Amino acid sequence: MKKTVLFFIAFLGCTAVIKAQSYSVALIPQDLKSYAKAVVRKDERTVIISSPSNMVYQIKKATTLLNQTSEDMAKTVVLYNKSRKIKSLALNIYDANGYLIGKVKESDFEDRNYIDGYSLFQDDRIKSYRPVIRSYPVTVEEIIEIRYNQTLAIPDWDPQYHDNIAIEKASFEILKSPDYQIKFKSVALPDPEINTQGKAESIKWTLANVKANKYEPYSVNEDKRLPNLKISPVKFSYDGIDGEYTDWKGYGKWVYDKLLTGRQDLLPSTAATIKDLVKNCKNQKEAAQLIYEYAQKKNRYVSVQIGIGGFQPMKASEVDRLSYGDCKALVNYTSALLGIAGIESIYTEVKAGPERVNYLKDFASISQGNHIILCLPFEKDSVWLECTSKDMPFGFLGSFTQGRRALLIKKDGGELVKTPSYNWRKNLQQRNAQFELNALGSLNGKIRTLFSGIQYENRESLAELSPTKKEEQIKLSYRDIPDFEILSYNLSQEKLSPKWTEDLELSTAHFGTQNGKYLIFDINPVNVSKMDLKEVINRKNQLYINTGYTDIDTIKIKVPGNYKLETLPMCVNKSFDFGSYELKNTFNNGELLTVRKMIIKEGVYPPEHYEAFVNLYETAKKFDKSRCVLVKND
Repeated sequence: MKKTVLFFIAFLGCTAVIKAQSYSVALIPQDLKSYAKAVVRKDERTVIISSPSNMVYQIKKATTLLNQTSEDMAKTVVLYNKSRKIKSLALNIYDANGYLIGKVKESDFEDRNYIDGYSLFQDDRIKSYRPVIRSYPVTVEEIIEIRYNQTLAIPDWDPQYHDNIAIEKASFEILKSPDYQIKFKSVALPDPEINTQGKAESIKWTLANVKANKYEPYSVNEDKRLPNLKISPVKFSYDGIDGEYTDWKGYGKWVYDKLLTGRQDLLPSTAATIKDLVKNCKNQKEAAQLIYEYAQKKNRYVSVQIGIGGFQPMKASEVDRLSYGDCKALVNYTSALLGIAGIESIYTEVKAGPERVNYLKDFASISQGNHIILCLPFEKDSVWLECTSKDMPFGFLGSFTQGRRALLIKKDGGELVKTPSYNWRKNLQQRNAQFELNALGSLNGKIRTLFSGIQYENRESLAELSPTKKEEQIKLSYRDIPDFEILSYNLSQEKLSPKWTEDLELSTAHFGTQNGKYLIFDINPVNVSKMDLKEVINRKNQLYINTGYTDIDTIKIKVPGNYKLETLPMCVNKSFDFGSYELKNTFNNGELLTVRKMIIKEGVYPPEHYEAFVNLYETAKKFDKSRCVLVKND
């Protein structure tokens, strides 16, 4: 084995010429600076696979940070654990002229636990360093080498991970024996160069002079547009366990057999508790809800991404004893509890986050997921559970995992499936407000609002706040009502829908403005659009709306009896393929009725639709601030 490793290193030396490079900013081509907050001067990455249980990852990357907007890119963070060991770690800092002004050794890095206070996660650690930057531009060069004792997760490559990053030179090379098979899938990358010398094979991707892109809001996900590379082994080793897969079915079969089987042991006392909990339930769904809520109350979530805390969940008995776990552990534990009641459940991998990212249909790799959820395949419809939340309603996933392709890990193998999607019709915020305005401009009244679908999340965090923090948040939500006092407030939850109902009673002495015989006030103090979109000339990217919604506001304002209508704001109705805005105002019997309806539809639309999209929000922003003018009766 040692000879093989030395041969790979010798081969690497033949394929790359190492020479001194100046990082002077003056040497960056001018067209690479356009739209860029940072320029990658050099990104050389090499993966050396000596055997299924021995992999080395080498990184030498220099990034010129052009201005303070790139400050977040200066920090270097390296994760390590028993299967991922740091062999070398250093930074070099260069000024705008390319002169070395700082050297950072591994001993200078902060070294800490990834999660403090949780004994089962003490093996996962982080080394990090953020240089003090006194002036820009500055170049940060990272030199990192990591040794893995597994090949299940071969590093992916995202050379241009944001639109506003340019690339001068970048390469990604895999060195392996010719008979060691890998699969790869790339986006916006040239075909690799493949060279074989004796017992070593090189597969190398290169990029040069890649310009930064002008930022375009509401664009499709970067992983569909910007250069990236996904790599997967055919045969591998993980924690001493050998495996092989070429598709999702084979991958799922390996995970089920090698990582999940035998992890759901529970004490007889726990089993007895669950059986007693569900003994009077009329059906499995009712029993599942009780078990889910039991697990929610009992356990705490510890945030550890898949791949950092390992790919295998803690045993259910450990979670039962400690009452905490990461997403893998809490899903496995909940599944074990459900199994006691004879309820089938399926461990499910997903790419979680605010943007919907799908598992690829034609390429299987472990790196595509970052979260675990649970699927209950009931006869008529499946129920999905988010096991990391203490408050999430039974059967509700929320924006974090909704509407995307995920992977069921079943006994007979992996199966791609789409998680439930909440569309613009379901994501409803419906508000009814009844106010009374007096001649001095004071206002009092009541507001009732229903939040459902993804808009349920608009009030999810509010329920757990202290009274003081809750009042602050309420006043922020209704900040277009000046200096109001909360007379009463109630937030009630309907978990099965799920839905929040918010009841607010308030008063303010500073709503209407007196101007001689006139009384002037805002017609819509409860839902004023704050969206500020910038126009994009010659837009290239499609318009992508990740989450749609419907807002309906009905506002009644009873005016003083000694005033009559002078000016009624105009009505508006604009409609496009991606949504609409409608505002209706009527005045009858001393009462102003305003009905506001705004719909935004999720989907992908042609680039030229973006101009109308901006126009729609500008219209809402303008007319939401409409004012009514009353005049005192003679």
